[in-house]
Amino acid sequence: MELLANQVISWNGNNYRVLCLFKGKIALYNMASSKLKLDVHPIADLEQRARSGEIKTVPDEYAGLTYLEPSKEDKHTKRAEANYQLIKPIADSPDCLFCPNLRRRMIAKLSHGDSSKRRQLERLLPQFWRRGQTRNALLPQYRQKLEGKDRNSQVKLGRKGSLSPELGLPINDALRKLFRRKIDAHILKPEGLSLSKAFDYVLLDFNEHRHLYTDSPVAKPTFYQFKNFYYNRVRTAERAEKKHSPIAFNKDIRPLHGSVYDITQCIGGIYEADATVADVYLVSDEPEPKLIGRPTLYSVIDTFSGCIAGVMVSPDPPQLKLLNDVLFIAFNRKADYCAAHGVNITDADWPISGIPACITTDNAEALGKRIEHFAGLYGISLTNTASYRGDQKGTVEESLHLLQSQVKGLIKAAPSKLQNKKSGAIDLRGKAVLTLKDYTSLVLRAAMVVNTHVRKKTNCFIPPDVVTADGIWNYCKQHGLTNLRYPSDQKMMRIALLPQFEVSLSRDGALAKGLGITYYCSELSTLGYLNRCRNNAEKKQGNMKLYIDPANVSRAWLFPQPDEVPNQYWECTLASESMYLTGKTMTEAKEYMKIRSQAIAKARAYSHQFSSNILSQQLQTVKAAEERIKKSGADIPSSIKDVAQTAHDERIRHERSNQRFPMDDSNPATSCDVKQQPQSSPLDDEPEFYSYPDLDEAFD
Repeated sequence: MELLANQVISWNGNNYRVLCLFKGKIALYNMASSKLKLDVHPIADLEQRARSGEIKTVPDEYAGLTYLEPSKEDKHTKRAEANYQLIKPIADSPDCLFCPNLRRRMIAKLSHGDSSKRRQLERLLPQFWRRGQTRNALLPQYRQKLEGKDRNSQVKLGRKGSLSPELGLPINDALRKLFRRKIDAHILKPEGLSLSKAFDYVLLDFNEHRHLYTDSPVAKPTFYQFKNFYYNRVRTAERAEKKHSPIAFNKDIRPLHGSVYDITQCIGGIYEADATVADVYLVSDEPEPKLIGRPTLYSVIDTFSGCIAGVMVSPDPPQLKLLNDVLFIAFNRKADYCAAHGVNITDADWPISGIPACITTDNAEALGKRIEHFAGLYGISLTNTASYRGDQKGTVEESLHLLQSQVKGLIKAAPSKLQNKKSGAIDLRGKAVLTLKDYTSLVLRAAMVVNTHVRKKTNCFIPPDVVTADGIWNYCKQHGLTNLRYPSDQKMMRIALLPQFEVSLSRDGALAKGLGITYYCSELSTLGYLNRCRNNAEKKQGNMKLYIDPANVSRAWLFPQPDEVPNQYWECTLASESMYLTGKTMTEAKEYMKIRSQAIAKARAYSHQFSSNILSQQLQTVKAAEERIKKSGADIPSSIKDVAQTAHDERIRHERSNQRFPMDDSNPATSCDVKQQPQSSPLDDEPEFYSYPDLDEAFD
């Protein structure tokens, strides 16, 4: 190892600075010393020790002073320059370094007999040697701190207060512990107290246990002592982390690390989806409009380019059904969707479409078997952000802000940021004029404007003249920098995004479990799945899946074997018992079925009560009959032989008691005399008249 001037070495457990190499000798200064003594050794001897490993090079703790550039007009810089000019005759002379007597004579000469200047030279020279032999080595050390050491004095440091000189006491270890306890308990926590309020707790504890801190009956710590301790002993990073909750710190306070280009390298790598409540009040699309409140604004954005791939406005709150709808919009071309809302565009105006490799959503939106099944079918990875961590999908959060900023000036009925009228809040709901379709058309046009915004950060391989979001998208499409895929069957993809239900088969049709709607499928009937004896069907119905359109429950598709490739599906219609739900949405269908179930339950309760009352009357009738027979003393078993005659007599009595047209004998208009017809000759006198007719003559 070669020894160099101004190098710091370690030898015999001490650190030395190499001051000078002159005439085969080397001058060393002990870094732990503060005196003028220098150690002089032969260079060859030290080089031999260095080669043997006895002497090693160590880092210079004052190396930073070499590159310090203080202002020339600063008073400390001027003082350091003056001090350097004072010691320069000694510092620049090698003879003074190797000859102690010559060094002492030079100090005496430069001090001119002034003892204070001599002491100044004896102080500046060790400082100059120890800190690197540069002009910056002579700068004042006002910012130097005693690492790990606390100053315990018998009197209060600093000047006395002009208003209350009796206040204040020396800071000792007991007071430091008291300050630290109160800081941790009352300040360093979310929603912590202010320094002034926390100091009240310091004084409260100090007064209760004064004997532990001081013997004076008057002295007490001051607020500025407590404040100075807080800002000097509690680091800024510690204050920022502990005074905020972990969620708030990670989302809003902590420094940012990396960018979206660290996790995706091309378009279609990641789609981010999110929803927010739009800042607008809408009215219903009716002849007499009524206020319907604030809608939900959904957005899907490509993370790499920053282009909006899909946007949708719905009156429903954020849910999986809306996520499926906006994903279908994002995956397909936008011209047809925009035309349905009165916005006529071409595919070139909004070219963003395709299935990405990954979809990032909130923690609760993309949870469930349905979305996982769809992601598995199309090879999509689903990732969910942590709760209350909107910064993990900041691209789509920014897009929602940009969308609402684009239409903000066109909206008169917007919610106020103020909470109450006393603060100046104005209720603008009465000025609402936009319908859901109107606001959707505004948002669609705003999305095309947002796609042209300038991206502040771009990837390294993007040309410098490509700075807009749609420009990045088109560049990547032209150069094959994409992870996008496109569906071969859009209808199959749309069905895969619909809600799915398990199936229960019966003679009435296929019942959607959990929904209660029955569907008829001609293929099921042809294959005998709906027959009463369907042993094979019972084995297979557990695998069947029924996909229902939430916009119209009349449309449904049955997958008999969803796990087989290729997938086969059959179209279904509502069965006769569910025909009353024709044209209803899934929400309406659930409400109708709920009303129907409540009516059925109410009718059954009434039927049971009515049946109970009738049963009571029937039992009374039976009991009265038993008592009547018992009182009559009739012998029913003995009358069994005459049951035919008795039944004949009973029929006659029954006919008489149930006249269809009862006659009033008191009314002469409705009464008549019945005359007795004269009797004919006896049957024995004219037997031929009552004989059987001749059938052959009857048909001649």
